[in-house]
Amino acid sequence: MREIINLQIGRGGNQIGQCFWESVCAEHSLDQDGFSNKMSDFQREQIGVYFDQQNDERYKARCLLIDGDPAPLFEIKQSGFGKLFDNDCFLQDQTNAANCFGKGRQFYELEELIMEQIRIQVEKSDSLQGFQVMRSLGGGSGSGLGTVLLSKIREEYPGQIITNFCIFPSSYISDSVVEPYNCVLSFPGLIENQDLCFCYDNKSLYYIYKNFIGKYTTEYKDLNQIIQMSISGATTQWRFPSKVYNTMRKMATNMVPFPQLSFINTGLAPIHHRDYIINRSLSTREMAWMLSNNRNFLNHNFNQDKLIDFASLFIFRGTNQSEQEILEEIQDQQIKSQYYIPDNQKVYQCSQTFNNEFRSSALKLENGTSITETLKLQLKNFTALFKRKAYLHYGFGDTDEMEFTEAQSYLSDILDLYNQRQDNVYDSQYTSEVQENKSQSDQKSSFQDISNQFVSIEFPN
Repeated sequence: MREIINLQIGRGGNQIGQCFWESVCAEHSLDQDGFSNKMSDFQREQIGVYFDQQNDERYKARCLLIDGDPAPLFEIKQSGFGKLFDNDCFLQDQTNAANCFGKGRQFYELEELIMEQIRIQVEKSDSLQGFQVMRSLGGGSGSGLGTVLLSKIREEYPGQIITNFCIFPSSYISDSVVEPYNCVLSFPGLIENQDLCFCYDNKSLYYIYKNFIGKYTTEYKDLNQIIQMSISGATTQWRFPSKVYNTMRKMATNMVPFPQLSFINTGLAPIHHRDYIINRSLSTREMAWMLSNNRNFLNHNFNQDKLIDFASLFIFRGTNQSEQEILEEIQDQQIKSQYYIPDNQKVYQCSQTFNNEFRSSALKLENGTSITETLKLQLKNFTALFKRKAYLHYGFGDTDEMEFTEAQSYLSDILDLYNQRQDNVYDSQYTSEVQENKSQSDQKSSFQDISNQFVSIEFPN
């Protein structure tokens, strides 16, 4: 069994982590305490990816819940899912990071305790395939402590895949004015010490909840319902058997053609009110059409006419069609899509539905330039603060200004790389069109010359 170790860092990371475990338990027919009285053989076959078996019917989540502030972890321990985790899985300090990157990376004793628990989990694993990290880049623990832990894990386990599920902050829903600092300061460590990053933009989530579900909210728990569907779908291929068994390494190989461009955008179909989804079964064609619209993505980019994809993975749940039939439906709906790498579309089909409730749903994992709008927004908000040197005294005393400048340049370089790939596609497309028109014009001119020569021939009487 190819085990995954899940790390939930900070308040935001633990909140989306709880949504993830709720879905996993529902889809594998586990109750809140980890008992599996109603589990089928299909649900049990690969449950060891995320769970350690205690006895014939009891499972424990393979997860470390991490935060500087003990209060959020205490709430989880007292919740209905508290018994799903061992007591050793709760790792906290006595002070919080005060929403500050600088303070978040100063939990020195906590860092050693975490790494010791990671070593224990690794030794218990028969065949570890990698680490899964959940965190919010706007928080102090998620950004600061998360960056330190990624570096230590990469140093100690260089051969393992590291996958990030990251929430990007937005001024629409914000706990702290220094969230842009925290987010951008995380980027150097994020780029250097990860293999995949699933991105969730709070601004886009707010837009989706307001316009698709039809409710106005400023609560993270409401936005996390959308993230729950996304993470559940993205991990389906690792949790359930298929004709081609997928692993984190295989996914990273297929989805990341360029080392630093590893940011994944997620499209969902359908995104509607819960009652609508449960009571109606959508066809493959309908879901493929929804996934062709950028409004269904968790990172919006409305410049849809000039977007390119490096690679795409479509995950359909609750359908009985073959993967080849689904791919044909997708290609009919994705005519306008521009692919940097030809034919780099993969399909995974699973009969297990989301939370055992939705009749059918689909997910598109996309590595391409659609993520650039979210990255540009983070850089814009960071620059607006940093050029005035605002709030640098707020917990950033040990953070040199050169570190801010370096982080800013890292993000700018990533955006430049995306723009270069996009320009290459459209420049080459424009050049080929010009050459084709020129070739047609030359052929027409050549034909006209031959015609004139033929007409000018004088025949004898």
